[in-house]
Amino acid sequence: MGFLNKIRNVGNIFGTGKGLSADTGARKLDFFVWTGNSCSNGFELNLDSTEGITSAYNKCSTLSTIINRNALSMTNCKWWIVDDKDNDVADRYPTLTALMKRPNPLQSWSEFIMQMDVIRQLYGEVFVYSATPAGFDKSESSALWVINPQYVDIELTGKLYSQSKLDDIVKGYFLNIDGKRRYIESYNILHIKDSYQNISISPSDIRGQSRLSGLRNAIRNVIQAEEAIYSLNKDRGAQGILSNKTSDISGHLPLSDEEKEKLYQELGRYGIGEGYRKIIIANQDLNWQSMSFSVKDLMLFEGIESNVRRIAEAFGYPSELLNNQQGTTFNNKQVSIPYYYRQTIIPIAKMYGESLTRFFELDGCDIVPDFSDVEELKKSENEKSESDHKINQAMKIAYENGIVSKAEWRLRLGMDEEIYKPENTNNNEQGNKTTGEESDE
Repeated sequence: MGFLNKIRNVGNIFGTGKGLSADTGARKLDFFVWTGNSCSNGFELNLDSTEGITSAYNKCSTLSTIINRNALSMTNCKWWIVDDKDNDVADRYPTLTALMKRPNPLQSWSEFIMQMDVIRQLYGEVFVYSATPAGFDKSESSALWVINPQYVDIELTGKLYSQSKLDDIVKGYFLNIDGKRRYIESYNILHIKDSYQNISISPSDIRGQSRLSGLRNAIRNVIQAEEAIYSLNKDRGAQGILSNKTSDISGHLPLSDEEKEKLYQELGRYGIGEGYRKIIIANQDLNWQSMSFSVKDLMLFEGIESNVRRIAEAFGYPSELLNNQQGTTFNNKQVSIPYYYRQTIIPIAKMYGESLTRFFELDGCDIVPDFSDVEELKKSENEKSESDHKINQAMKIAYENGIVSKAEWRLRLGMDEEIYKPENTNNNEQGNKTTGEESDE
């Protein structure tokens, strides 16, 4: 018998209007009868709208956890305004430097970045409004605000590909809040799209696409499992059967109605709470048959593990960093964190920096992220440096003994063979001298 049928049968036979019953009136567990996009309690999983995406974020704790952790990791970054020689030039842009500490009256820069990153991950795009007076440079903006895409409409010119300026593609933006529609010049709006590219719409549409569009089944399955676990913990239904062990020549004797009622009253006095009795004393010779299912027995966690991994992978978050992953070790996490920063967080931060630099039209300067203070990255760099040193020493010995060529030595250290071309291998003396000097470095 299949898992769901087993539970349905338990509910049909022993259902009490609670918990595992598949159809016991208003208290039925809808998790087991869902169809299509519907989840329990009338929840519709519609990932084709911003409202549906928001509901999925609020409903699926796994999804919200991953997105929030990504955004929180982004706050471990320091932001600098530098010139082409990486010199700090914050003093050239005092207004912008102040904004990068407090972008608006309600947020710090970290809060601003977190909000921006959460929205980008969810909806595939995010808008930033710059309160820049007409005639002023954008770097003189008085405030920056993150805007949810569901409140923004884009008015396009209908022209694309042959245009070299944003104004030739976008006429402007409309902000729809509280029943009011406000027009905003394209000059005041920064539109950042997710690295997850939109391939399902027409080329004339410049809106971003949410990553959630490819995760419908995974998100739905996780939501259902989480709801099932909650329902099982809250409304377990019938836990078992008490029956009379006393028998006569005709078989087991049933309990009378009076005996049943007395037994219910007695059992209601026992428990772990204050005022409850801790020991049960029964007059009847009773038999107990347990029929409860634990969350572990139902294998709900095992059933959603692959779905959790799919969601994590879609957002570049290592699944081993989630607390519910089996087989995860401390060493696995220590290795995963530096990889996570280099493959997910730092590239997105660089994209933000490039977008902000382009928007503010900085003259020969860039807004760049700096994650050098992240402890796991510092430790990883130190370990890599030590490892490279050991490899270099080993390769030096191998080269001197004719085991490897100079080109192989350089490739093993990650050098570009095209840039560092090997010298004539017949000239061992010169080759040893040159490579030995490089190894000392």
